[in-house]
Amino acid sequence: MYRTFLALLLLTLTLPVAAEPAAATYDRVRFSVSSGSEVANDTLVAVLYAQQEGPDAGRLAKAVNTLIGKAVARAKTDPAIQVQTLNYTTSPRYRKQELDGWRVRQSLQLRSPDAAALGKMIGELQQTLKVAGITYTISPASRRQHEERLIGNAIRAFGARAAAISRE
Repeated sequence: MYRTFLALLLLTLTLPVAAEPAAATYDRVRFSVSSGSEVANDTLVAVLYAQQEGPDAGRLAKAVNTLIGKAVARAKTDPAIQVQTLNYTTSPRYRKQELDGWRVRQSLQLRSPDAAALGKMIGELQQTLKVAGITYTISPASRRQHEERLIGNAIRAFGARAAAISRE
């Protein structure tokens, strides 16, 4: 009985709101503008990693940390290259559903607008690390510069479009 009463009460309270017609709108125009351009990539980004597998997770971690530490120290000697360590994982390795050993891996990201310098550094670090990927991207400074220009273009286009509509 209580549930039926509550359901009827809720239905009664919502009916007037649902029955109201939508307010009429006049003299409104919707429009949008956009601005875009192609931007050249100006920064080379490489991700390298060290990975070791074996029965002793502690020994593997020490070996991977040593490799990455040396790579970071070497890469930091070139001021044109930004260095950042990334993911570090230790995961079990199974064979026939039994723990067989461990896999330890850590990644290192190198970023530079100087592709030649970074290419040389990648070649050197490949003696001890593996390459996970190399890509080109847009630097944050270039992105901000282009965004500011495009925002200005869009604002001007918006004003021009609004003025044209108001004249009609």
